[in-house]
Amino acid sequence: MGENHKSPVERLKKWAAFGYGVEASTVLTQAADLIKQQATRIANLADRIAANGVRPEGW
Repeated sequence: MGENHKSPVERLKKWAAFGYGVEASTVLTQAADLIKQQATRIANLADRIAANGVRPEGW
C-alpha cells in the first residue's frame, strides 16, 4: 500500500525513525484532527441520547 494508506501513527513511527521532523509534525497534527473529529462525533451522539433518549443502532 502507498504511504497515504498508512495510519497517521504508522507514518509517524516511520518518519520519527528517520528523523524527519516536519513530516512527523504534520502527522501529529493529522492525528490530533482525527481525535477531535471523533470526540465531536461522540459528544453529538451523547447529546442526542440525553436530549431525546434516541440510541444509535448497536448501543
